[in-house]
This record gives sequence, C-alpha cells and structure tokens, in this order.
Amino acid sequence: MRNVAWLIAGIASSAVFVLGVGRLVVQASGLEVGAVLDLSGELVAVTPPGPAFLPLLGIAVMSGLILALVTVIAATRPRQVRQLFRASCAATILVLVVVGLVLLATGSGYTTSQLQQGIVPGWNTWLAEGGSSSVVHLMVFVVSGVLWVDWRRQPVEAPHPAEVHAALE
Repeated sequence: MRNVAWLIAGIASSAVFVLGVGRLVVQASGLEVGAVLDLSGELVAVTPPGPAFLPLLGIAVMSGLILALVTVIAATRPRQVRQLFRASCAATILVLVVVGLVLLATGSGYTTSQLQQGIVPGWNTWLAEGGSSSVVHLMVFVVSGVLWVDWRRQPVEAPHPAEVHAALE
C-alpha cells in the first residue's frame, strides 16, 4: 500500500510540475509583450512589455522542488520505494512531454491564428507549453539520471560480526 502511495505521489508531483511550468510559460509569454493574463488565459490588463521575473522565478522554484523531491526526500525512503517514486516521476514527465509536443504539433493548444485570436485557455495549452519547455526536458534527464545512478549502486551490506572480529585480531 505504501508503494502505491509513492507511485501516485510521483505521478501527481510530475503532472503538477509540467502543467505548472506550462502555466507559468504562458504567463511569461504574455508579460513579455505586455499582456497580463488570468488563469483562464483571458487578457485582464495591459502593461509595458518587459521581462517576466515572477513567472521565471516560479519556474525555477518548481524545478527546485521536483529536484528536492527526487533527490533529498526520496533518499530517506527504502530502496524499492525510492526507485518506484523516481521511475514514476521520470515516466510521467516523459509521457507528458510527448503528449505536449503532439498537442503543439497538431495545433490543439492554439487557435488557427494565435496572433489574432490569442491563446486557447485551459490545461491543453498548459500541457503543450510545459511539454515543449526546455526546463521540463532537462528535468526528464535529471530524474532519469538520478534513477539510473540509484539502480547501478549496489546496496551496502553490513559485515558479519565474525568477520569484524577476525579483522580486528
């Protein structure tokens, strides 16, 4: 039962990461051209174009959180649970990247003329933007690398007390 909880936690945290990065990328894109968008993607204000510091900071924080989950927090768990969590994170991010890129390639996240109509509100745009984000692509490799290193590492077994006694003599 504990393994299932960690599997679900890996899937959920990865989905929140990809969709959250996608949402922040949409917000950053709007702010760079002077458009302030609400959660539904509707234009709520016009500002002077400029850098989108807060969304970019949010992307960095979300990346740090998923990295902390995969490395520090998972490291305190038993080997099987740790590997299951990391594998579910890597697989979920990879699947969402593929789905996001398919949405982007088919134009499902956008209207026929994005410049005239704007961004289609909703999770499919967030998924398309998150799936095409280089931060998410990098995180697939980082999580997979951490998982691979953990799988390659041999568990350390404590020596038998008789061996320790013999070595001390």
